[in-house]
Formats: sequence, C-alpha cells, structure tokens
Amino acid sequence: MNKATRVYSAEQGYFSEKLEATHVKSYAHARKLAPFVDDKGQMVYWVNWGALKKNNRPRVAHFKHYPKNSKTINKLVAEEIKDRFTQSLESKEHKLVKDVIVDFLRKRIADSKSLPWAFDDPAMSHYSLSGDILADAISVEKEYPIRTPFGEQYRLDVAVLGKPITKNPIVLAGIEIEFSHKFDFSKSLVLKALGFPLMSIDIAEVNVNDINEEWAKQAIIETTKNSLDGFRRNYIYIHKMLSTVYLDIDRKVSPESRHQYVIFTKEQNRFERHIKLLKDKLEITDQQLNIQIVSDINKQTHLQVKNAGNLAGDSWQDHNPKSFIQLTIDKPCTKSGNLYLFHLVLCSLCNSIFDCLVGYKYEKGERHEVGDSLFWNRYTGLVNGEAIYQKIAPKRVSEPVMQIISHVENRSGSVEALTNSAGEN
Repeated sequence: MNKATRVYSAEQGYFSEKLEATHVKSYAHARKLAPFVDDKGQMVYWVNWGALKKNNRPRVAHFKHYPKNSKTINKLVAEEIKDRFTQSLESKEHKLVKDVIVDFLRKRIADSKSLPWAFDDPAMSHYSLSGDILADAISVEKEYPIRTPFGEQYRLDVAVLGKPITKNPIVLAGIEIEFSHKFDFSKSLVLKALGFPLMSIDIAEVNVNDINEEWAKQAIIETTKNSLDGFRRNYIYIHKMLSTVYLDIDRKVSPESRHQYVIFTKEQNRFERHIKLLKDKLEITDQQLNIQIVSDINKQTHLQVKNAGNLAGDSWQDHNPKSFIQLTIDKPCTKSGNLYLFHLVLCSLCNSIFDCLVGYKYEKGERHEVGDSLFWNRYTGLVNGEAIYQKIAPKRVSEPVMQIISHVENRSGSVEALTNSAGEN
C-alpha cells in the first residue's frame, strides 16, 4: 500500500491528510505522524525501505495492515508496553547502554555541565530548535514510570529529573534505547502526550565493545553535521506545543518578550485551578503570566471565540464551544528556570492530564482569523513575481490523544494487534 491517511493532522483535522509511504523518513518519523488508516478506516503501519529482493530491486517503503487478530486499543497498548519492558530486561546490550548513559549523565550533572541538542524541522519552522537535556537537572533514573492519558504507565529507559513541583520531581527529558525496528503503536500515542523532549537512540548496529562513556556522549550529541558518516543515530521528539519553547526565532523577527496560548477544554474551571496552583508553586508573578477567560457573550466575543477556535483546531467546538482560556506569558528565553518549568508542565497538562485543544501566538496580540494560514509566516519578498514567506511557528499545537483514540475506535471498531513481525516484513 503506497498511501495511507493520518488519523489526525493539526492543520487538516481528522482523516484528511493523505501521506505517501516514501515521504516518511524513518520509524521514528512514522511514530510521530501515526496513527494511520487505509481508505476503509482500518489501521495500517509503516514499513521501511529494505534489502534487495530477488529481482535486485530494494523493498520500497509502504504501509501494511496489522494481522487479523483484532484487539481493542487499550488492550493493544497495554500488551505492547508490557512486551517492550520485558524485552528491555532480556537484552544485555540494552541494559549496558542504559547503565553507561545514566553514569555519563550523572557525572555531567555533578560537574554542572550542559548537554545541548539542536535540529532543524522545516515542516515546523524556518528556525532551528535547540535546548539542553540537563537544564535544571538534579538527578537521573532508569526505568522511570510516567503517567499516560490512556491508563497505562510507560517506563522511560532513562529519565532526567528536576525539582519536585507538587509531589513528584518534574521530568525534564527522556532517553529511549531502540534495539528493534518494530513499529510501536503505543509509543506513537505516548509521543502525543509528552511534556518534555524525548531522545531515541538507535543501537541496532552498535558493537558492544564500543559502548563506553565517550560513546554515550557522542550518541546523545550526534547530528548529521558532526557524525563521521553524515547520519545521526538519535532522534529527538519534541511535541508541537513544546516547539514554542525551543524554537530559536530571530529577535529581529520576534522582538516581543511574551507569547500566548488559547486553550479550549471542557474542564475549564479545573484546568484554571491547576494553572493557578502551578503559578504559585513556581512563584510566577502576575507580570509574567496573565490568565484570561474569554466567553461568547456578545457579538464581539463571539467572533473572538470563533477565531481563537479556528486557531486551535477544527474540532474546537467539541472541546468548548462557548469559552476558552488565554494565557499570556513571558517566553523562557534561557530555556531554564521556573518559567521554563512552567511551560513543560503546561504542555503536560494540556496533552496528558486534560483533553485540550491549543492554539499559539508567537507574539502577544497577533491576529488570526478564519481562513488565514495555519502557520505564522513572515513575508520576505518577491521571487519571479511570486511572494515568498518564511515559516516562523505553528499555530495549532495540539495532538489530542484521547480524541485520536476515540476516532480510531469509532472508525474501525477495533485495532488489529501488532506481532513480533510488525515492521520487519
């Protein structure tokens, strides 16, 4: 199958974006775009390019249906998470890499050293994304459990932790060690609920004798520019909402020190209480954060809610047709400190704890109306009489995982189970 349909696209909504298999770059990229369905709404997964076949032609990337033994999504996710954890315990290579990376990170923290990362994502912005895995880090733990919105705990291979904000330490970053090429439906859902950067490191071709502290450092900081062969073996997942924290937008383009989020949720009062509690815990001042409830009570606010809804996503009325929360907050320019931590927890609240739809304005007061581009763009001039625009930032930054699961179940009735052969055929 050469083409499939994405269940959800922030820009095009549900079951609207067609995708060619050859446009997917890797299993990591596929997880970010998934889940996928065929024209009849049945779940499919992506299969990578492969070795030469008998006709001396390589296996071309394609989509494939899951095996026919149907299971509910919740059961599938639970079994995948359990199988993944069992496999990690059985793999000597996985355990060794995990131990080496943890020791390396703990030494970096003890020595107060940073560990920067950076990459480009032209689909999101003209500007690069960058950060520091160890910003505000206090400790590192193995097999650290995190909460998911679909009822299952997911254990990170390695978790970088900061200070406790309420009861538990905040997760600042995660590292996953990939030791198979199996497509994980569960991980594609987990990625949509993250409130921190997640790095995936491929160890499929790593020689055990090469695994040491220097290898760990290179594995984490490797890019296409500093890699010896031009390939990077790590992949950094940044939730679209978190991209608003890590984008390095030129100050000449965005001199404003504040940005805005418009948030639609049915649990508006409870969400507002959580935000105010978070504000107090992190000692965020009223000057740094303004919380405003905008309700549809007259002609002017009706248009305001409608435009904000279109900014957040096509299904905004399913989340709250009458009102939204607008947060105007200082940008965490240093990508560290309490403002930075506030943004991480905000992302987690919006994508894991609450069922939200979120729109973004990279500067306070930017105007968006129905029919406008769904990215913030900057006019740069004319080329051959054609206007050229530079992509600055996304407007729609949600990946509403619970709604995605619901749409999949309603469309297909069930989801076919993954087997050990998934992603290898």
